[in-house]
Amino acid sequence: MYGYRHGLLSSHKLHQACQVNVELWWLLKGLKPSPQNILCFRKNNAPALKKALQHFVLLLKEWQLIDGGTKTKLISFYNAAVAFRELLGDTVNHLRHETHAKVQALGCHLKGIGS
Repeated sequence: MYGYRHGLLSSHKLHQACQVNVELWWLLKGLKPSPQNILCFRKNNAPALKKALQHFVLLLKEWQLIDGGTKTKLISFYNAAVAFRELLGDTVNHLRHETHAKVQALGCHLKGIGS
């Protein structure tokens, strides 16, 4: 939720914030998760995160901080689309990195067999 509030939608941006932001150090009790851990957490807890954000929006409406009108719905839709795009980008980058590492390992293994 901190990431959405502060426009930090990618796992890498959240990771960078965890490294330098004292507020996050306090919130995370000193933990500094890697981008991969953040990505896995989001993936494994997507339904719970969505529900928490929905409850947060309902709370804001109850406090009359937002009206829930068309503008709010459009902003929510836009934020969801941006988050999905960035999550997808993080996943593609992770898969690219994993594939590269496996190709490297295979190359080393094949060199060992050829010797």
